[in-house]
Amino acid sequence: MILFMSTITIQKKEYEMLLKRQKTVEHELDIVRQLLTNEQGDDRINAKMLKHWDAISRNVEAGKGRSFASVREVRAWLKKV
Repeated sequence: MILFMSTITIQKKEYEMLLKRQKTVEHELDIVRQLLTNEQGDDRINAKMLKHWDAISRNVEAGKGRSFASVREVRAWLKKV
């Protein structure tokens, strides 16, 4: 089995922006993890909302997911959900 790796070149500013975006997304994911694993979060989780998120998850697994160009778009979409 032969694997090839390609290298891409991006500007330093763009790279720093990607790192910042990744750090922000990871931080928000940690908040969600804490909310879901913390007993205090139980009163914030609605059964109807959980069912809705499960449907979204099934759609993503079935290849019907969405793609977003920025974190801002993700946040706007999540607020609508």
